[in-house]
Amino acid sequence: MKKVFILGIVVLFLGSLIALESDPSEVVGFVKLDAAASPSNVTYSMFSLPFTFYDATHTQTMDLDDVVGDQLTAGNFFTADRIMEIGGNDAYLATGTPPTWTGTLVDFTINKCNYFKVMAGHSAQDVYVAGAVENFAQTMPDCPALPSAISYTLVSFVEAGNVALADIGLIGTGFQSGNIFTADKIMEIGGNDAYYDGTSWQGALTHLSPGKCYYIKILSGHTGVTGWIYNPTGADDSTIVGKTTNKSNPVFSTPVRKLSDTVPVKNNNFKKIIRMKEKK
Repeated sequence: MKKVFILGIVVLFLGSLIALESDPSEVVGFVKLDAAASPSNVTYSMFSLPFTFYDATHTQTMDLDDVVGDQLTAGNFFTADRIMEIGGNDAYLATGTPPTWTGTLVDFTINKCNYFKVMAGHSAQDVYVAGAVENFAQTMPDCPALPSAISYTLVSFVEAGNVALADIGLIGTGFQSGNIFTADKIMEIGGNDAYYDGTSWQGALTHLSPGKCYYIKILSGHTGVTGWIYNPTGADDSTIVGKTTNKSNPVFSTPVRKLSDTVPVKNNNFKKIIRMKEKK
């Protein structure tokens, strides 16, 4: 028999990432995305999606209702929290039973970065998403150079684990090495950065993290990045935080139970669950 997961979607009291494994090729990942808030200002929290997703019929989906559900604060066009694709469409969480996402953004797009827009006075949320850990090769966007200005290209990765910069495949694509002043850089949005000195990576940024967004900074007059293919390592035992292959005695925190059990939901705003079923 083959274990197949059926994804309803999950909210759990977990750390940054935990994964369940049904078979070596079928890994379910859980990750927490932060939607910050302020009592007096609108806040924008950038995020990307580290998985592919499935609905209750085991059909692949990127629909906002399936992936995020009603974990933010609902309202009308003017009062509700929003999800905004950077450089694209947006949607707000409309009041209803249950609340649903309404607007021109219907589905997330692989390798795109998005914002959680939380209205002033609303509560911050830990937004949990769950999906399939994939290892498909990803064609990353070209990162062009400009003749007289620095260029910044926004990138994200479908990646479930922490990955060292040496494993992201950026060297050899036109990303130019040098010193701290002359080299191109990879920069985590709101975080650290790093450059390649021709031998090794230097800087405070040491690895990619699931759910994060990054800039590729190309200095003026450089060649730019083309032909960049990223091969995820997220299903490897060494890269998933908290992953276990011990099916009889998984090392997860309460309330996660055995593989075949229903995983209880911790967030009252989000009613859906994940069930692991056997399918012959």
